[in-house]
Amino acid sequence: MGNLRDEIIEFVKRQRTDFDFEEGNSTETNLAYANRENGNICEDEFSEIDWEAGMKLEKALIDEFGDKIIIGLEPVDEWVCLDITIK
Repeated sequence: MGNLRDEIIEFVKRQRTDFDFEEGNSTETNLAYANRENGNICEDEFSEIDWEAGMKLEKALIDEFGDKIIIGLEPVDEWVCLDITIK
């Protein structure tokens, strides 16, 4: 079994979502992803489509990695942010 951090990054890539890995906001034990593909930039409002994509990704991560991770999903202006903490 490889490095859990790398496994999570590869798993998220395989999900083919609009969530981008935020390398600059990530550490060895915390992975940050963000999506504003459908968000309203002018109104600083996130999109329900992006939120639903985040919930789907969150569920897939929990199904795959279970109690090895903690996930936070939150809207920030037009962004939907997903943070993964490795326990």
